[in-house]
Amino acid sequence: MKNRQNEIDSYLNLHLRPVHKSFDFGNLTNIDQFRHHIYVSYIVICKNSQATIERCVNSIAQNMENGDELIVLDTGSTDETVHLVKKNMPQAKISVTNWKNDFSEVRNKALKLASKDWVFYVDSDEWLDVDDGAQLKKILFKVQAKNFKFVINPTFSDHSGQIYQTVGRIFPKKSSFHYYAKIHEEVRKEDQKLGYDVRHFACDDIILYHDGYDKEVLRDKDKIKRNIRLLQEMTCEEPQNARWPFLLARDGFDVLPQDKLKQLVKRTLDLVASDSLQEKYSPFAKKLLGRILLREGKTTQAVLSFKDVLQITGGEDSDAIYYIESFKINEIIAEAKSIEVKMLRYLNKHKGMIDVNSDISGNYYHIAQVILECDIISANYSHLFPLISEIPKNFSGDIKSSVKSAVKLYSKLQGDSKNENN
Repeated sequence: MKNRQNEIDSYLNLHLRPVHKSFDFGNLTNIDQFRHHIYVSYIVICKNSQATIERCVNSIAQNMENGDELIVLDTGSTDETVHLVKKNMPQAKISVTNWKNDFSEVRNKALKLASKDWVFYVDSDEWLDVDDGAQLKKILFKVQAKNFKFVINPTFSDHSGQIYQTVGRIFPKKSSFHYYAKIHEEVRKEDQKLGYDVRHFACDDIILYHDGYDKEVLRDKDKIKRNIRLLQEMTCEEPQNARWPFLLARDGFDVLPQDKLKQLVKRTLDLVASDSLQEKYSPFAKKLLGRILLREGKTTQAVLSFKDVLQITGGEDSDAIYYIESFKINEIIAEAKSIEVKMLRYLNKHKGMIDVNSDISGNYYHIAQVILECDIISANYSHLFPLISEIPKNFSGDIKSSVKSAVKLYSKLQGDSKNENN
């Protein structure tokens, strides 16, 4: 029995990674009674999703086993969404409800319709990987050996290459878990604890793909206004929660005034400073502040904000690294352009002259070489080709090799592009 428990502990520790604090499943109380089957209620919330709903429900169908169920809650479709669900999966349990500008309200309504051991929410513009169901069952079968309730965050992969594991979608039905918030809803137990009493585990084995239909939603001005309004309502509903001013600033980045964005970031950081449980929002808020400052042209201050992010995260934030190093590259390019202007002025001043004091080149070829190197760095080719043909190979050889390599690469890329179009 002990060997079996050790095997279960090792498996769970390998396949479920704690999102925040470290955790060891071996420290949990074990349950002697095992069930032979674990069943899942897959839940899809939809409205006017005819473009994606077939792919969604078909991916769920191929992952379901006997005893599982699909709950579809439609919030008022006027297109073929419901018909397509019935056509592709007649056994789906379909219900219709009114949309009340509250995402958690419909998720919780669907939760009440579920009858199986665990629930798995899949959005209508998402689809499952082919092995998700089997992988989930392996995990859940071992989870039942533990007297512990938690939320699983699957791996999300969207069309732009973004991968994240920050959203909880899978949890036991018989628990106090429910969704909270009108928008950017999250799993809660006791609402007043702001979700910090909920344990989340990220899972690499369960992958949800997303093709970016939400980008079209984000471009819809009416829905942007709605989302901003709902987030503003949440900042009033939970004024002590750093989540809401941060998300309002993040989602309102392109529409809210700069001063308002700064106020929201400051509010986020003030709340974090007064409540250590909310410290996870600190690097995100600092990063957002850096972006705001960049947009204002305050590059030095922005870099300091990104450096704060790296200090908070122990140097492990790729976005902050990107912004800082990109700024350095831009400085190098700007410096190269400045040097080029200075060297061109010097070269033109001494055009047709001989420098008898030079140990390198009396014809100023070494000055031309510096200009060429600046051209390569700054991608300013206006002087490159006239100069490169005028100076000897010992001054231009390396630069010519760089240009030839770039031309070959460009030709290859052009060829690959043509092949893809054909």
